[in-house]
Amino acid sequence: MLHFEPTNPADFPTLIEWENNPENKEFVFQYSIAKHQEVIDSKDQLHLKTINNQGVMVGFIILRGLLNPNQSVELKRILVHEKGKNYGKITLKLLQNLVFNKLNKHRLWLDVFTDNPRAQHVYKSVGFVKEGIKRECIKSGKNFRSLIIMSILRQDFKPFKLPS
Repeated sequence: MLHFEPTNPADFPTLIEWENNPENKEFVFQYSIAKHQEVIDSKDQLHLKTINNQGVMVGFIILRGLLNPNQSVELKRILVHEKGKNYGKITLKLLQNLVFNKLNKHRLWLDVFTDNPRAQHVYKSVGFVKEGIKRECIKSGKNFRSLIIMSILRQDFKPFKLPS
């Protein structure tokens, strides 16, 4: 149903458009073309696009901390453009397969805004556990927003097989 492919510079205009979409902009930091390229060029990060059965890009992910000696990798970004098709949940399960089986890491973690219950629900549904809250750590206009830290450990991971 879905698979990952390396992101390339030709994808950048679409990624930037998606990041700036009003439905995403509130919850996803916007990167410049140069910043996306920096991620692709980094040995510590992984930038992948999510492709559906028709060969269409439907989202992307960014992992950070591939060189972390503690084997803890951060899901820095997940963006699913086509919402309501279960792509987010499947992307997260595929990502867990990648992190724990292929990259052989111990921990996958992320942060999510406290005012994004939709994302929190999806993360929880695929095994992520709330670890704590970084209170008012992001300045947003004149206000501050808080982040929830969530993670899944290798021993809590349940392998995922794509439906045929």
